[in-house]
Amino acid sequence: MLDQFPANVRARKAISRLRALTAAPGQFSLRDIVQCYNQDNFQLALTKANEQLCLFPGTEQLWTIRGASALTLGQLELAEKSFRQSVKLKPGASSSHSNLGNALDKLGRHSEAVECFSKAMEMSPPNADLIRSRAGAHQKAGDLQSAMSDIQESLKLEPENAKALSFLGQTLAKLGDFESAIAVLEASLRLDPSSSIAKYDLGTAYLKIGNVNKARVYVEQSVASNPTCASSLVNLSWVQFQTKQYDAAVKSSLAAIALDSRKAKAYECLANVQQYLGEYDMAVAAYSAATLFDNTLHAAQTQKMHFQAQMCEWSAYDEFETVAEAIGITGDPVAPWPLLGFEDNPARQKVRSAKYAKSGDARRTDLSGSGDSSRIRIGYFSSDLSNHATLFLLNGVFEHHNQSDFEIFVYCLNEPKANEYLDRLVQNTEHFVDLHMASDDEIVERARQDNLDIAIDLKGYTQDARTGPFYAGVAPIQINYLGYLGTMATSCMDYMIADPVVVPPEQREHYSENLIYLPDSYQPNDDKRAISQVEVTRATYGLSDDAVVLCCFNASYKITPTEFDIWMRVLSSVPNTVLWLLDTNKWAKENLKKAARDRGIDDSRLVFCDRAASEVHLARHRLADIFVDTFNVNAHTTASDALWSGLPVVTKVGSQFAARVAASLLNAVDMADLVVETAQQYEEMITNLASDKSALAKVKARLQSNLKTAPLYDTAAYTRHLEEGYRKVYQTWKQGEAKQDVHVETTVNTV
Repeated sequence: MLDQFPANVRARKAISRLRALTAAPGQFSLRDIVQCYNQDNFQLALTKANEQLCLFPGTEQLWTIRGASALTLGQLELAEKSFRQSVKLKPGASSSHSNLGNALDKLGRHSEAVECFSKAMEMSPPNADLIRSRAGAHQKAGDLQSAMSDIQESLKLEPENAKALSFLGQTLAKLGDFESAIAVLEASLRLDPSSSIAKYDLGTAYLKIGNVNKARVYVEQSVASNPTCASSLVNLSWVQFQTKQYDAAVKSSLAAIALDSRKAKAYECLANVQQYLGEYDMAVAAYSAATLFDNTLHAAQTQKMHFQAQMCEWSAYDEFETVAEAIGITGDPVAPWPLLGFEDNPARQKVRSAKYAKSGDARRTDLSGSGDSSRIRIGYFSSDLSNHATLFLLNGVFEHHNQSDFEIFVYCLNEPKANEYLDRLVQNTEHFVDLHMASDDEIVERARQDNLDIAIDLKGYTQDARTGPFYAGVAPIQINYLGYLGTMATSCMDYMIADPVVVPPEQREHYSENLIYLPDSYQPNDDKRAISQVEVTRATYGLSDDAVVLCCFNASYKITPTEFDIWMRVLSSVPNTVLWLLDTNKWAKENLKKAARDRGIDDSRLVFCDRAASEVHLARHRLADIFVDTFNVNAHTTASDALWSGLPVVTKVGSQFAARVAASLLNAVDMADLVVETAQQYEEMITNLASDKSALAKVKARLQSNLKTAPLYDTAAYTRHLEEGYRKVYQTWKQGEAKQDVHVETTVNTV
């Protein structure tokens, strides 16, 4: 046609384009670009490839070099476009699909990357590198089982490939099988002792199982191998925090942030140290930075909101409302305890607990126990064996345990510092075992050597808990008791101590454990707790002699705007009333004062007192008139303190265990009339009692009289009931019967 119409411009341009598409650069030009790439001069290789592609757009090799250079330079979208063109020009080449898969993987489009790697595998003989690439994409896409399958297939081709073993270990850890992960990662490290990745993953895995000493070895090696790795420094910070090297932990976190100013985990580690040191404002700021740089860090967000609540920064409640249906339920698990104060919702609490427990839920070993029915061997585990509420409540039980029928072990998981409460515990315990320096594995080993029949977890999911040993299994019967007032939602916990008030029939479905119902209250108390006889006066604490003193010595995180609004309305409507609070931290004190002023109340009507020794603290309760309770998380030990000292408690009963404790205690001192169902009734009762000194005096007198016979403070009877619960579950296990709820009757002999 061109011969017939030589002046046809359109035809000439079309033929020119066809020649360009089929033409190729000279070998010298192509070799020059490849040489630039091989010498790591990626920018020059990219520039030259772009120049040649203007002339030779049909050359697949140029698109590949352009894509590879762009990928190395972090120009991911350009890399994807280049590799797509390579695939278009050479669709039958395995390498073209593999290259595109790599680009998509880096772009975070992992499912698309899997498809590309799969196409590449169809076009080539079995290739271990390619299979590992697809395994990586599967893992990042969240398909851990497919990742496992691929990496195991690659190991069939290359059974001693250190990188493949390292990847397998990493995947096992993500599946929660940390023990298997450790074995595989150590095998990987034997093949490649210089691998900083394997050292990092080993350190992380050992941290997960609570073996801080082993973790430290690998974490320090990881940092030494790669001192500019921010992730390794984060792990080092965590190890230092766990071993109480707080200054070093701060430095390591800051060093990680210096290397990567957007390293969310570094801010989270820094915040963990700061909150432990009581620097709540700095901790909240660091948690905020962590969530800013990674909005999937729900654990950091949970801690941030919790410490805002500790500071009475009530904007946290508004934030919680926006995430209530998701946090701890979708995405990563979070510790359930810090969220108890934000809502009274046992259904969501159970879901959060189950998700939190999932990583360790399937590892429990079936144990035989002692097999000696003459004495049941019981082990109590706690990291609160100090000047703490746990011993205030339990010391009497340890003193009253029937040593003819029970052999008692107490495993101390905190540093045992001598004080009158710990000394009394040691004196009344047959076996006191200090395990505060032990790893989870060492705790398990020692407990199994002691051949326990029943193991009692006194911590649950509260701060400094050690749930790892219970996941592994320390006894054939394991019980959640006292410390965490909610379900642990794990098959590793067989029973939970409760009573008919804290878990009524309509709430039973929200507890995965079988329940041991005690007849009066789940809560133990010590009827030998001393109340100081030293005279205390209102003047000592800045209280007027003629004031009506409303008191709430609960932790500040339990105080929400709902209760505070009611308290302020009572202060407004009843002259000469004051609110007496515990000074838990300076931020809460100032925020509560401001909140009072914002509600038209003179902040001098809020009176704060410092913490005091137990005996003095009990005595000063007698200076108050009414203990006003909080809702989502009631007063627990604080309520029994108040009642023991003769101070009436007014509470609103809720739904979850933590919101029903005060009702349980009031029932057990025959003061159920102080338990109300609604916030309006709560406000009315406080207002009426504060306004009527005669009625208030009668309530106080009745409480004082009831204390003489109240089952709440009959420690001997409580211990016999508790032991009967232990006997029942022990017999169920010995006889091979199915576990079920246990109801202990009040007819148990307490003589």
